[in-house]
Amino acid sequence: MRSRVSLQKLGQQICWARNEEDVRILQLVKSRLPKRPVILDIGASDGRWTRQFLQVFPGATAFLFEPGTVYADGMQATLNSHKRLKFFPIAIGNKNGPAPFHVLPDPYGSTTVDWDGTDGKLVTVPMRTIDSLISEGAIMQPDLIKMDIQAGELTALKGAITTLPNVRVLHLETWIMQGYGAATPLLAELMEFLRPLKFRLFDLGMQYRHGDGTLYSIDACFVNEAVAKSRSRKIWSSFSSRCAELFQT
Repeated sequence: MRSRVSLQKLGQQICWARNEEDVRILQLVKSRLPKRPVILDIGASDGRWTRQFLQVFPGATAFLFEPGTVYADGMQATLNSHKRLKFFPIAIGNKNGPAPFHVLPDPYGSTTVDWDGTDGKLVTVPMRTIDSLISEGAIMQPDLIKMDIQAGELTALKGAITTLPNVRVLHLETWIMQGYGAATPLLAELMEFLRPLKFRLFDLGMQYRHGDGTLYSIDACFVNEAVAKSRSRKIWSSFSSRCAELFQT
């Protein structure tokens, strides 16, 4: 059995590795985002991912969502670190109203997915859809949405069906194995859902494996090709117009 110190060091190593992967992917999609993007950090925990994002995009505006209460101190530190951050202590899903939230001994594994896990306790938290929050003016249209909500990603995307066509990038935790039972959406299901919305798989990030090496989860980045093509057409149109002006003078 590993000691508490060795487990803590292992957790730190995983955190550092994930930070490096997050920054690498953000650098790759940087050209697809505006200089001052709007992001949604869903499943924000203590705001770690938003802090990474702000290193690449210091002018960003971020809306953070986390129904768990164990991250309060870390989240407050994140909110104090930047002016354009707003926190919502709620879950994001495909409906508005109270929702069950399974709080596990390891809080990173807590989920709103309906499953038969026996660990932890069941509490009720408020849930909202992204579409409803935008329509009410509570949040702005995002350029990038990050989700790390323990198999709740597909459900949350279904609550953003009006918003997604104008989103440029999605950064999602995805599943290779059904870690939360039959309700766990696999990576292939997410790809199938996103394909008609013109999102394609752009890159893969941090991998998560069981002790025997079996891959069970992986972060995935999707880009909206419809938005990218529209942006390219606008750039080309502007360039063509400028060339025409130059040759007319």
